[in-house]
Amino acid sequence: MQGLASLPRVSGKILQPLGGAVNMRKYRQRLKNDESKLQEAKQAEKMRSRRRRQSMTEGDKLKYRELSKIRMRRYRERKKKCEAKAKKRGEISGLENRSKMTTRADTQKFRSSYKNNVRKKEKLNVRNVLICLQIKGGRYGMKTK
Repeated sequence: MQGLASLPRVSGKILQPLGGAVNMRKYRQRLKNDESKLQEAKQAEKMRSRRRRQSMTEGDKLKYRELSKIRMRRYRERKKKCEAKAKKRGEISGLENRSKMTTRADTQKFRSSYKNNVRKKEKLNVRNVLICLQIKGGRYGMKTK
C-alpha cells in the first residue's frame, strides 16, 4: 500500500499515471507545434535506426530483408491498384488517392460496425421469421382451434 501513498492526489482521489499511448500522443503534438524540435527528433530517430541496422547480426539482417521484401511487395501492389483505378477514372496519377495502411483503430472501428450490422440483421431475421410463422398458422406455426 505504500505505492498508493506516493501517487499524487486531487480532491482525495488518486491520480493514475497516464498510459504510454497518451504520453506519446502528447509528445507528437508538441513536436508538431515546434518545427526545430521536430527536426531534432527526426534526426535522432534517423541515427537510432542507423545504429540498430548496423548492430544487427546476420540472422537479424536476413529477417529484416525478408520483412522489407514483403512490405515493398504490398506497397507496390497497392500502388498498382491505385494507378489502375486512376487510369480508369481518367486521372494522371493515383498516388494522391492511394489507400492508406489500416491502423489498429481502423480495424477495431470496422469490426464494431460490422458486429452491429450483423446483430441488426439477426434481429430483423428473427422478427421476420416470427411474423411469417404467425401469419401462416397462428402463434409460431401452431394452429389454434
